[in-house]
Amino acid sequence: MNSGTFNITSHLFSFLQLFSHLVEPTRGLETATSLSYDLGDIHVKVVAVGHKMAKGLIIGGNARCVAMLEALKDVIRYEREMNFVCSSA
Repeated sequence: MNSGTFNITSHLFSFLQLFSHLVEPTRGLETATSLSYDLGDIHVKVVAVGHKMAKGLIIGGNARCVAMLEALKDVIRYEREMNFVCSSA
């Protein structure tokens, strides 16, 4: 091999080794969705978004952020309605 050629196989192997410490997505998703949590006071909308994220139904940073913001907007709307109902009773 002369100095002008590029060995893509060894370059690709070296690049992929950079990520070898990361968990494979399928194993991580199985673990995340099989765990049971004490949900306590967590609103059902937030739990639903978290479950969708864990199952890989919401992917990408922007999509996850927007989905959580929408869930939090629903939580705030619900709390405002509950406070209004309680204060007018």
